[in-house]
Amino acid sequence: METPSERQHASPRGCSPGHQHDCRYSSLFAHPDHLVHLSACSPGIGKRTWAVCRYLGIMATLSFALFLFLPPYTLAVIADDDLLTLWVFLATAVTTSHLASLLRRAAGQARSRERELRLLYEQAQELAALQERQRLARELHDSVSQALYGMSLGAHTAREALESNDPEQAKISLEYVVNLAEVGLAEMRTLIFELRPESLETEGLVAALMRQVAVLRTRYKLVVKADLATEPDLSLERKQALYRITQESLHNIVKHAHASTINLRLVQQESRVVLEVYDNGRGFDPTGSFSGHLGLQYMRERAAKMGGTLTIESTPGQGTHLRVHIPLAGQRV
Repeated sequence: METPSERQHASPRGCSPGHQHDCRYSSLFAHPDHLVHLSACSPGIGKRTWAVCRYLGIMATLSFALFLFLPPYTLAVIADDDLLTLWVFLATAVTTSHLASLLRRAAGQARSRERELRLLYEQAQELAALQERQRLARELHDSVSQALYGMSLGAHTAREALESNDPEQAKISLEYVVNLAEVGLAEMRTLIFELRPESLETEGLVAALMRQVAVLRTRYKLVVKADLATEPDLSLERKQALYRITQESLHNIVKHAHASTINLRLVQQESRVVLEVYDNGRGFDPTGSFSGHLGLQYMRERAAKMGGTLTIESTPGQGTHLRVHIPLAGQRV
């Protein structure tokens, strides 16, 4: 019986014992995976890259084999053409081995870049979350905390008025406290809504805009005329874009326009939704440059991302008119 050691050193299938050198190449073809190991390829680099690397390994190993393990009959007469052929095989082996090494290096660099991009994406998400928390902290400080502090002062004033038998002053102080409570409640609802963006899908865009209107009326004492039609037939992404544009526009009115009246209009037409915001503030020149103020640019970018348009008409001293057109799904502006 043939021992395992004998089987290991036995001739390849179909080879006679006297032609061992001739059968080296058929044995290499019989075990092509061994050739890939010689080309320093790693099976973990992907199926397509592994296939190319496997092919290069086979070519490189066969070329080395033809150069180093020649059949006996080729050594009888060595002509210049034979040497040239051998050198061509050797050059092919070196080239294919080098290409396989470059391919493996490129695959490693691609994996490294993928890890770096994933890390940068996670860092960007963390930074965005930190900036959002800081913004909400500023909103809480500028709105709710000040309202609570004002309520505390008004309550103390009302108590002192009652102790001094001054009911009129106590009534005025209590009305002031009630007003601040309404302001704080409206702004708190707005902040909670921004913390839960899914509320825009469940409650709708119209309800979200009405919250903004309530804050303008209670906190800033502005006259706001809201002409909001039924809930528009838009995707959640487009509703969010319209909500953010409206929010930025109203913020600019409060901060820069010094207006006393605002008109807010939302209507759905045949193929688009139209949002309009008017104010009777001091206006500005829309063609001018506003270094450091990116609100207008962000609003235009949001509208363009949804396939819509945003136009601003304003004249110094005559207010501002903002108009946004957002197409319905499958439509164009």
